[in-house]
Amino acid sequence: MEQRSKVVGIKMKEKLDSSLIRKLNSFTDDFLSEQDGILDKKTIELIAIAASICVDCLPCTDFHITEAIKNGASSDEINKVFKLVMAVSAGKRKVFSNRRRGIYGIEAKTKLIKSRKV
Repeated sequence: MEQRSKVVGIKMKEKLDSSLIRKLNSFTDDFLSEQDGILDKKTIELIAIAASICVDCLPCTDFHITEAIKNGASSDEINKVFKLVMAVSAGKRKVFSNRRRGIYGIEAKTKLIKSRKV
C-alpha cells in the first residue's frame, strides 16, 4: 500500500519510516478534521494556510491553498489570510523593535546626550 505524505505535501517516505508517516498523518488528520463540528473544513484549511505561512513551509502552504479551494474558499478569502498574516508579522516586528529600543534605552540615551549638548 502506497504511503501518503500529505502532511507537508511532498513525498517523505524515503526519509521517514512508514510507521512514523502513519502516526504523523493520523495526528494531522485529527486536527484537519471537521468531525468535531467546531469548524468547517474551509475554515480549517484557511487557518492551516496561515499556520503554514507562519512556519515558512511552502509545500504546506501550497497544499492547504489547494484544499481550501476544494472546500469552497474564494481567492478573496485566501488573500485575506495572507494579509492577516502579514499584518500580524508586521505588528510583531514593530513590538520587537520597540522592545529592542527599550532594552538598549535609545530614547533615554538620546535625551541624555541632547541635554548635555546644551
